Amino acid sequence: MNFYDYGSAADRVFHMAHRFLYEFKLRWLPIDIIEIASSNWQFKWAHTHAEELRLTNNYVCRHILQSDDGATFYDPRTNRYQIILNAYNEDGTERLPERITWTCAHEVGHIYLKHFEQNGVDCLASRKISSDLYEQLEFEADMFAGEVLASKWLMRDINILNENPY
Repeated sequence: MNFYDYGSAADRVFHMAHRFLYEFKLRWLPIDIIEIASSNWQFKWAHTHAEELRLTNNYVCRHILQSDDGATFYDPRTNRYQIILNAYNEDGTERLPERITWTCAHEVGHIYLKHFEQNGVDCLASRKISSDLYEQLEFEADMFAGEVLASKWLMRDINILNENPY
């Protein structure tokens, strides 16, 4: 049985998230992670991708992205990434902007943490890796998103010292 060291992972992800904040000179909230993603990697909305393929948005999410939220694809030949985010719920209503922001930060986390290169896959949703490794990488990407979008360091820097809004 392979045990995952969550403490080491948390430390590594924390440092990588802060490196990301430093490299992108992010010192103020809110962070426009979608602008960062679209400026640094190939970026597309699922409904646009669906139109290009002449498919429905729901089909693209279910069968191509294998996610209701979004996915990242990696082309090892060109070392390029494509982030595709879903802006619509299954019933056609718009997804909450906060959910889209979180998903984008999560996908950027996969890229920034080098999950694709280290595991030799083009898409984590393809399940070309074990379920344990998949869960580990998802945990790390979630940690990255949380630290980038609401970094305790950044919060202290702008004098927010307490999570309680009152």
